Amino acid sequence: MLYTIAIQNLRLQVSVPDSTDTAALDKVVREFNDHLMTFNGGRSVKLFESKEVKLLIFTLISFILGMQKKQEQTHETAAALAKENEKVNIRDDQETLEKIKKLISLCDRGLTKHP
Repeated sequence: MLYTIAIQNLRLQVSVPDSTDTAALDKVVREFNDHLMTFNGGRSVKLFESKEVKLLIFTLISFILGMQKKQEQTHETAAALAKENEKVNIRDDQETLEKIKKLISLCDRGLTKHP
């Protein structure tokens, strides 16, 4: 599908997969515009359409989206690991005690066999 990136006075159309979260793209573009105006003293920026400007905008938006995706994946991975660790840590205390006793017993037997 076609998506329009509106950065200040420029309108750039890009082709994105149909599964793309356009709400997330809209948010990134809006935040990018806000930052651009902030760095320009609160005034709109007049951009001139050129290959270099388009490349810069596409690269910046892609970079921002990539960083967000990486951050989300890191968060999801951490949450999954925490959930997995939570499952692993839930154990029957009696089972743990029996394993410890068995290990101690094996060690004791091993120590007494040697002079």
